[in-house]
Amino acid sequence: MLLEIEQIISVEFGKEKFFWALLPARQLVPLNDSEELNKLISVEADFRQNFTLLAESVDIVRWNLEKETKLAAPMNDILLFAKILVSERKRIYPLISTILENLKITFKEKWIFPHKKNFYRFLFSQIYESWKYSESIVEEIEKNIFEKFCSSWSFSYKFSDFKKWLKTETKFYLKVVGEEFHLDISEIKKLKIGEKLNLMTDPLNEHDSQAIGVYLADGKQIGFLRRTVSAKLFSRLINQNSQVKIIHLDNSAYKNNRIFIELELKTK
Repeated sequence: MLLEIEQIISVEFGKEKFFWALLPARQLVPLNDSEELNKLISVEADFRQNFTLLAESVDIVRWNLEKETKLAAPMNDILLFAKILVSERKRIYPLISTILENLKITFKEKWIFPHKKNFYRFLFSQIYESWKYSESIVEEIEKNIFEKFCSSWSFSYKFSDFKKWLKTETKFYLKVVGEEFHLDISEIKKLKIGEKLNLMTDPLNEHDSQAIGVYLADGKQIGFLRRTVSAKLFSRLINQNSQVKIIHLDNSAYKNNRIFIELELKTK
């Protein structure tokens, strides 16, 4: 999918590097590292910031681009984050899948976090869904990443408010991971949008004692919540009722990007 973009920002932490694009509609979307992307950022950057967190170097770089610069972006991630950002807009949400698949131009509505809740949803997805090794990130690093991210985009949000939100937010949009070990492509194709799922703890899991498995109604496991997500939500998941359903399927995507779910927590 081609998107018109105004800025590219990269965040490099230790051995991990991530890219985001700022669209004219003031929406942020994640980008995959590609040859086309590297050509765009081969010019001199407009903004650089470097700092150290627990002996690890963090680099933030931003490039301003010429008007009407277009770049291919991963459809599955755009779809997920668009759903997060417009989840409260009832007239758009049911139609977002078909609308986005046909879009050749940037989104026309100003979707860049009109509510603080949407910004936190986006941030949670970025840090705990996209960051492969964030289980090793302690609170000091989380706080610094949060503050540097906000300052880079001139967002005035507080980390303390984000922590409170994590304890009280009832709805999360997540990816199922490890589905390639439990389902083949033919089985994934049989899944349906809106299909209800169940979550179960897996205390005997040799890799993670806080693992949360994702299961079909008939008891067949289809994968797990990402470790970084279950670590943050584990106590809430075992103390509250959960309602889970499939909100998007992408059979053509790479592993851990095929099944997107909505998790809603409710008091028992």
